[in-house]
Amino acid sequence: MIDSYVQKDPTAFCSYQDYLLGVETFQEFCLLRSKSIRGQLEGQLAKCRICSPIEGTVLAKYAQAGELAVAGKPLMKVADVNNIHLKAYLVSSQLPQVKLGQKVKVYADFGGDEKREYEGTVTWISDRSEFTPKNIVTSDDRANMVYAIKIAVPNDGYLKIGMYGGIKL
Repeated sequence: MIDSYVQKDPTAFCSYQDYLLGVETFQEFCLLRSKSIRGQLEGQLAKCRICSPIEGTVLAKYAQAGELAVAGKPLMKVADVNNIHLKAYLVSSQLPQVKLGQKVKVYADFGGDEKREYEGTVTWISDRSEFTPKNIVTSDDRANMVYAIKIAVPNDGYLKIGMYGGIKL
C-alpha cells in the first residue's frame, strides 16, 4: 500500500519516515540523515587507517605516503628497540642446562675491553640442530652441530641491533 503511494508522490515517503522517527520537520530529518551518513563514512575511514601492531623504530620504509597499500605487502620494517633479542648457539652438551623462561647473564661487547652485563630470559630453543654459522670465530667451533636459542634482553639504550654478545649459563 505504502509502495504504491510512494511511487505517486516520492515526498510522501520522507513524510512517512519522519512520522516513524518522530521527526516533526524536514530539517530535523535532514540533520538525522546527515549524522547517519557521517557515522558510516567515519567507520569506513577508520578501516582505512594503517596502524603498527607494535611500538618501535622504523628501520626501513618499503612504501611512501600516497601509494596503494595491498594486503600482504609490507609497508615498513619496525623493530621494538626496548627489548632486544640475542640469538646464541649452544652445543648439545650445554642444551640440558637451558630451559624456556630461564634467566641468564648476557654480556654485550662494545669493543675493546668494554662490556656490559644484562639479565635476559630464554624465550625460544630450537628443536633441531644445525651447522654452526660462519660468523663463529674458530674453525673448531664451526665443525660442531649447535642449537639456536633466543634470549630477550631489556634495552637500557646502549644495546643496538646487530651487536655482538655472549651468555653465561
